[in-house]
Amino acid sequence: MKQIIQETFGGICELKIRSIEEPKVSPFSAIIQTKYVPILPWDWLGEEGFLQNIHPVQLPTVIGYSFTGIVQDVEALRNKKLIGQAVFGANPGGTASELINSQITPIIFPVPKDVSLYYSEFLTCNFNVVAFKLNY
Repeated sequence: MKQIIQETFGGICELKIRSIEEPKVSPFSAIIQTKYVPILPWDWLGEEGFLQNIHPVQLPTVIGYSFTGIVQDVEALRNKKLIGQAVFGANPGGTASELINSQITPIIFPVPKDVSLYYSEFLTCNFNVVAFKLNY
């Protein structure tokens, strides 16, 4: 499985693509095949180290915070109805990965059937851009 890893605070030019093993699951896991990961102000500010005072990051780390994708599998404490469902959400452990191991239940949301994964990603992207513009 491939991930985009941040090893320094040198910005986008310093990001690396690494191959790692499949995620280790827990009873809380929902494994999501990632389709889209937006680049949010949170991401590029973090990649350059500007958020260390409010969100300290230990390097190396997987970049990204929000995503859209398809739930491939769930473990014992997740709803089996999620399997095969298109979802969008957030993952504090990073999202720029072929698979996401979502272990926090309220952070994935079903995508309405008449909305594509591509367009559903704008729900998180636009909110973050507006919040950034209002604060700066």
